[in-house]
Amino acid sequence: VKKIGDYAFSGCSLLKEIIIPHSVISIGDYAFSGCRSLKKIIFSPSIESIGNYAFANCYSLQYVTKPKSFICKYI
Repeated sequence: VKKIGDYAFSGCSLLKEIIIPHSVISIGDYAFSGCRSLKKIIFSPSIESIGNYAFANCYSLQYVTKPKSFICKYI
């Protein structure tokens, strides 16, 4: 799998943890939006792009790793 598509897991309310595999380079728009129980996201270093609102309304997030290639401009 190289891309997680738009809306792929949107609204999966029981999803608690995501570990993005090393083969994935792109995450689509709204891919995990509305995953209200999501607490942990671990990105692989292979991630090159994350779509708009990919993690919108994920209110329970407590732990997120940042891909090494990403620069956080707005915190």
